[in-house]
Amino acid sequence: MTGPGHWCSVGNGAGAKADGRRRASHPREEQALRDVEFLAQALEPAGGLGPTQGTGGPLLVVLSGLPGTGKSYFAGELTRLVPFQVLGSDQIRKLLAPKPRYIPSEHARVFGSCHRLIENYLALGCRVLYDATNLTKPSRRPLHRICERLAVPLALVRFTAPRETVRRRLAKRAVKPRPGDYSDADWQIYCRLSSSEEPVSGPHYTVDSSAGFSSVLAEIARLAGAAHALRERERG
Repeated sequence: MTGPGHWCSVGNGAGAKADGRRRASHPREEQALRDVEFLAQALEPAGGLGPTQGTGGPLLVVLSGLPGTGKSYFAGELTRLVPFQVLGSDQIRKLLAPKPRYIPSEHARVFGSCHRLIENYLALGCRVLYDATNLTKPSRRPLHRICERLAVPLALVRFTAPRETVRRRLAKRAVKPRPGDYSDADWQIYCRLSSSEEPVSGPHYTVDSSAGFSSVLAEIARLAGAAHALRERERG
């Protein structure tokens, strides 16, 4: 992958990072630029993944669902099949705020950084997997806009699971978290967020993780390999 020293803002060339900083006149904008640069260095690139050349093309896979519905497990299984740059909102939150407060300003900082990173990685030609709840239409809208701007395919996967299954999973996770699990979500948070979940409109996949997801997993892996060919056909 392009090294941190060559990280750039989308669409502005290799010098855009410095140019963007010079243009940033508002403290929040300055902070946003610093956050993205820090995260680009802190996040470990997926093994062997760089701007894809000939063997694939940029693709955004967005996972959507309540805590405990199987998003992160699916992400782990998918990256065993195809290399992706994985961006998890829980990990990014812990990097930006090691003792998170889960307040509106922190949410804005975290998800704003996620969206900027997604756009940067896609512009560099990378496959990106975004693991976050993405429960509402406003939370998903920026992702659609990014893909429209860059003419990049988007695959959205909505996850569900029976409530009792989720309750057991969250209770187990509280006792024995999986390695690399950055989530603080528990049953209480699940119940609070469930009231805000909005239906997904437009093309998407739906997975009930209690019943398995092998067919969707295979389809997303196929899309990851076919993204470049699809883009070439569209251009032709």
